[in-house]
Amino acid sequence: MPDCLPLLVFPTQHELALVEAELSAKERQHILCRLCGFGPVAAASRTATLVSLHKPNVVLLAGIAGSLDPRCQIGSSYEFAAVRSYGIGIGTGENFQSAEDVGWKQWQGENEQVNGCFGDVIQRTNPHTKSMQKSIEGELLSVCAASSSPEEAEIRKKQFPAGMA
Repeated sequence: MPDCLPLLVFPTQHELALVEAELSAKERQHILCRLCGFGPVAAASRTATLVSLHKPNVVLLAGIAGSLDPRCQIGSSYEFAAVRSYGIGIGTGENFQSAEDVGWKQWQGENEQVNGCFGDVIQRTNPHTKSMQKSIEGELLSVCAASSSPEEAEIRKKQFPAGMA
């Protein structure tokens, strides 16, 4: 029997434990908190399994992200209307071209009228989802490798001016 509860997924045990420590026993009865893994491939695969198993009414990803903008403070939580994927495409370094740059859609959809399609940016699909935290204009930038220095973070911010975290 599906649970039909909200599913809150976390990349790491550390992130899961931080949130579970703040939830009362009663609150835990009304939300499913599960690990989804780290990185886009592991997280997508595990989340698909969890969605199939539990049939949640909504899925939320919660985790620790770096900041690309002073309006996003480390340790605070934010809600983004869009997520931009960086690192999927062709080439490396200065020769890198994103999937969207070369005209590819990361999801073509079976029927664009129903399922939509998207390139490097995924817009939130449910505008009726109740805001749980601070909404912020801009995008969450999803990457396979975090910036190793403030200089690398600055390069990403210049590449993606709408990137907030």
